[in-house]
Amino acid sequence: MMTIDRLNKLFLRMAEELDISEALFQRAERSYSAVGTYIKNHCNHPIEIYTQGSFRLGTVVRPLSDEDDYDLDLVCEISVGHQVQPSTIKNMIGDILRNSDRYSSMLEEKKRCWRIEYADEAQFHMDITPAKPSILQSTHIDVTHKDDSGHYTHSPSNPKGYEAWFVKRKNLSTIKMAAFDSSSIEPVKTHTNKSALQRAIQILKRHRDMMFESNTDNAPISIILTTLAAHAYGGESGVFDALQTILATMDSFIQRDGSSYFIENPSYTKENFADKWNETPVKAVAFYEWLKKAKHDILELAPQLTDDFTTLEGVFGERVVGRSVAEIAQPRNETQKSIIITPNIQTALSVPHRQKPYFALPRGHTMGIHATFTKDGCQYQYQNNGQPIPKGASIEFSLLVSNTLTRGGYSVLWQVVNTGNEAWRADCLRGGFENERNTTKHCEPTKYAGTHFVQAFLMKKNGCIAMSKEFIVNIA
Repeated sequence: MMTIDRLNKLFLRMAEELDISEALFQRAERSYSAVGTYIKNHCNHPIEIYTQGSFRLGTVVRPLSDEDDYDLDLVCEISVGHQVQPSTIKNMIGDILRNSDRYSSMLEEKKRCWRIEYADEAQFHMDITPAKPSILQSTHIDVTHKDDSGHYTHSPSNPKGYEAWFVKRKNLSTIKMAAFDSSSIEPVKTHTNKSALQRAIQILKRHRDMMFESNTDNAPISIILTTLAAHAYGGESGVFDALQTILATMDSFIQRDGSSYFIENPSYTKENFADKWNETPVKAVAFYEWLKKAKHDILELAPQLTDDFTTLEGVFGERVVGRSVAEIAQPRNETQKSIIITPNIQTALSVPHRQKPYFALPRGHTMGIHATFTKDGCQYQYQNNGQPIPKGASIEFSLLVSNTLTRGGYSVLWQVVNTGNEAWRADCLRGGFENERNTTKHCEPTKYAGTHFVQAFLMKKNGCIAMSKEFIVNIA
């Protein structure tokens, strides 16, 4: 079974894998700024433009595949009289975008917004929601809504108020956010140190996406998952700890009256996030089916795992789980720190007898190494660059790698590099590649004092598909 500490590390790494890349974030940020500037410069009324949804809250998750895109939601809040019709406000923004040589061909009207569908390589679309200030409170707005008959109405909303509530739930001190400036185009928020709540929501959203990949119409919407999770969150610092609390109690914040459901918008208490459940009951059924499966997959299945993470890959995706397992087996910060600041390790990694790979290397490190050494019949776990172990023992290395990658036959090239006078006098510095087929284990005797290391490369017919980082072994 996995310890709580290891589960917290695993789910944190999985959530980090769900973040969109910095390049995609910057691309979205540039597009948002360009659209905002264009609308502001062509609008005859005072206007405030800001993001809403997952970008604002720091809960964005990358799409399931590189072919899918994600959405950036923004609000165009126009300061006009309260008597101005919603159709006028909606078309005010639509006309501005239609008159643009850049945006007119990418424009599509939706019920609440105007959508700009960027080229495939951009991997996102932008939903621009026209609105006006509400007479209710300072952060409330009236969003335009077009029904199926073509009739326009105002719909109350409060994205800024929702964010303020969400920040209180997750604890503002745990996150760094870009400060607001005084301009009418609010900057996209950057979330560089996310709280356990934000990470837990990312995990729940990915679980939802995987479960409903072929049935997206009935998938629980993100605002419901986010709201219920934030209500249930108990201030835990670990991601798995937070998930335990959230999954155990989140449905208690759903109000029921017979067959009717009500999930209150905490920033506008009259709004029911579950209104579609009452119109289409199968959506409520789908939520409770998802919750049952999430409890099983996260709270029951994950803690039982040891070295085989195939079942978890089926739940969250091979890429997300495979990379995360490798990282928790060999912590990035500790490994990088020891290699960078320890001169003898720097020397060991750069010895001339370490042969360069004769094959193309894959992107990133997707395997971890777990090691145990045996001395006088007793077995001990050994950490990367741990305390020196005695000569006359044996050490076994086991790869932590996705079973998906090892299906259909494979080989592992182990590069063993020795250093020190004892290995040199014995003519056993090594440094080449040793091939072992269809096994993820490798054993070595601890014969020579010094700082040594191993590195593993997973090979298939199409070349190297995964590799580990260097695993440092100190022998005294």
